[in-house]
Amino acid sequence: MAVSDSMPLLTLFFFLFGLAAMGVPGTSGFPAELLIILSALQTHTGAGLAALFGLVVGAAYFLDIYRRAFLGQARGEVIAGAVDLQRRELALVSLFALLVLAWGLYPAAVLDFSAGAGAAWAQRLGD
Repeated sequence: MAVSDSMPLLTLFFFLFGLAAMGVPGTSGFPAELLIILSALQTHTGAGLAALFGLVVGAAYFLDIYRRAFLGQARGEVIAGAVDLQRRELALVSLFALLVLAWGLYPAAVLDFSAGAGAAWAQRLGD
């Protein structure tokens, strides 16, 4: 029996948050990853390529760990018999999932909020 059989909701939300950490389009991690990679490629091509390589290696690492942790055979009785997310836990994790998706689909809300601080910081770097 796989862990995903006994805890499907935990498996689903862990995968969603992992996708956000990898910077998959439609999640909150994508605008940040995109801006960092594009900026690095424009200022220093080597650093940008190293960042892209790190992104690919990180994604491969997450997918491998996810496969072994959630899709592999449960190795203990406690894990095989574990209870999935309870109602309060599900409500909390759903709120975070909605934020991850909302910021991924409409990143302007966050970027507009932080634009002034970012411009001031960049101005100080130029001085």
